[in-house]
Amino acid sequence: MREHSISLHIRVAPEEVTVWHLPLRDRGLGAWVAMLIPLLAGLAVAWRFDQWWAGVIVGLIGYAAIWRNWLPVQISLGATGIKERCLGFERRIGWTAIRSYEVRRHGLLLLPDDRLTRVAPLRGLYLHWGTQKDEVLAVVEYYLQAWAGSAPPSTHVMKRLVTK
Repeated sequence: MREHSISLHIRVAPEEVTVWHLPLRDRGLGAWVAMLIPLLAGLAVAWRFDQWWAGVIVGLIGYAAIWRNWLPVQISLGATGIKERCLGFERRIGWTAIRSYEVRRHGLLLLPDDRLTRVAPLRGLYLHWGTQKDEVLAVVEYYLQAWAGSAPPSTHVMKRLVTK
């Protein structure tokens, strides 16, 4: 009788990765320039309409709209999905909500859509990896492949979009 050697490939889940994104430090001049836009808009409204309070309101609305450009965010990637914490608020995104992702220069764009359209990045989450590129990619690829492999093709299709 002939013996068959069977090799088992066991995938070990990567450890949870926590990334701190401090936009004013990490993104450099671009983030600082973005901080000037609501300030200048508020000053322009206050000057044009001679109402200081209107300028303050416009500036506050502008800063609220670009909060991702200046507020520090803690992002944890683990078995349950992605946890995003900012100012005491926490948002959870399960791995099944991510249909595709795109590797960018300084991070990942996680998308809820199967195809990359013009509006898809507006619905997605940009995950800035800082100095933890390899760890973030390992966790994202592991869990997205695990979910894509266990779900029926009609409910979840995971694609890695490649840009040139």
